[in-house]
This record gives sequence, structure tokens and C-alpha cells, in this order.
Amino acid sequence: MNLSIYLPQKLVSKLSLVAQQHHMSKNAIVREALEDWLTQHYPPSSWPPHFFDFEAIKEAPDFSCYRHELSPPKEDIF
Repeated sequence: MNLSIYLPQKLVSKLSLVAQQHHMSKNAIVREALEDWLTQHYPPSSWPPHFFDFEAIKEAPDFSCYRHELSPPKEDIF
């Protein structure tokens, strides 16, 4: 996708210098900066990484087998 944005000349000058120093395109630097900003402000998940390593206890019964013990609702909420 192409996106046009206005950048002040001072920022463009800095961007050009950094792009030249790092042998990167200006687009690549802007793309990386935007990805970093979005990740910092809107993390993909607020769950800690070890949460996704969870493995269930194989010997434990499935929780749904206990549903028959639940009382029915007192009223229809719909």
C-alpha cells in the first residue's frame, strides 16, 4: 500500500542523513519506525509470553463434563 504523508523539511533532512548512514531506504526507516511505535503503543498481546507455553494436564478431565452439575439460570436473560 502506498501512503503519502507530509514531513517537515528538518525531519526529511534527518531522515535522509540516517538513511544514507545506515544504507537503508527512507521508506524502510519510516516503516520500521512505524512498526516500533505501533508495537510499543498497541502491543499484540498483553499476556505474558509464558502464558502461551501452557500445556494442560492430560490426566485432568475436560471441564465440560461438570456442566450437568450447574444450576439452570433463574431467568432468561434474552
